[in-house]
Amino acid sequence: MIHRFTIEEGKKEMSRKFKRREFSKNCLNLGIFMMLESFVRFFSVEDERKGKNYSYEKKGLNPRYTFSTFVVGKNNYFTHHACLAIANSPGKVYNPLLICGDSGLGKTHLINAIGNHVLSHNPYLKVFFVTPKVLHKDMVHHLYFKTIEDFRKKYISGDVFLIDDIHILSESKWILEELFHIFDHLYSARKQNFLTSVRAPKCIPFLEEIMHSRFKMGLIANLISPPLETLVGLLKKKCEEENISLPDNIAIFIASEVQSDLRKIERVLKTLKTYASTKNTPIDLSLTKEALKNIIDFKSNRLF
Repeated sequence: MIHRFTIEEGKKEMSRKFKRREFSKNCLNLGIFMMLESFVRFFSVEDERKGKNYSYEKKGLNPRYTFSTFVVGKNNYFTHHACLAIANSPGKVYNPLLICGDSGLGKTHLINAIGNHVLSHNPYLKVFFVTPKVLHKDMVHHLYFKTIEDFRKKYISGDVFLIDDIHILSESKWILEELFHIFDHLYSARKQNFLTSVRAPKCIPFLEEIMHSRFKMGLIANLISPPLETLVGLLKKKCEEENISLPDNIAIFIASEVQSDLRKIERVLKTLKTYASTKNTPIDLSLTKEALKNIIDFKSNRLF
């Protein structure tokens, strides 16, 4: 009996020890789990705090287009100042702001710069950057599923509403009517509206009709062709970004040939850089003419 009792007690003791060990092990695992969970929650909250609208940033804004990379000259000083003002204080000044100007003068750069500036300085704000194509696709989707109210709710929930090239929607009255309601709501809530267009509002009849009173309360700024010195400055800036060694006389030559077509400058510089790298020779006038002969018509100053 004594021997059997000892065995039974030994079994019970081993069972108790095993349970204690398992309990300790479970507590340790639970502690590790809770600690990891707290870390996940902490960083999730931090991510949400610091980049609440990270998805909006990824949905269209070009991180390369900032105010620091924009070359300011006599032709765009006022427009640049207005854009920087609304980027620093969305909804408080120049609301709405419409920028008009020909293609390649910096409208897209400035609208992206505003969005990037707001996101970097006010991460709690919600920024919508859309193009006519995105708006059209989004609205067709909501019309198809009969959820047009969700379309409105989506955009009026934002703090900054940026639309590039709104003139493309000049014939889409049904979209412009919806935009009017969105603009009106955002304006009343002191949220920022910003638009760019190749044409002035008076050249877009329906837009002028529905937005006439709102434009009176805001600002219309024009971008004009830059003078030669501003274009040279832009070329030099682009060369710094692309790590291209470009002599001043070549910069002046290219600027005088390209003239006001800023969008083609990147194409010209990339072609020149590739050609110089292939030839393994420094950039001079002869190499420039040879590299760009299929891009620029040097006789007529016309860009192909």
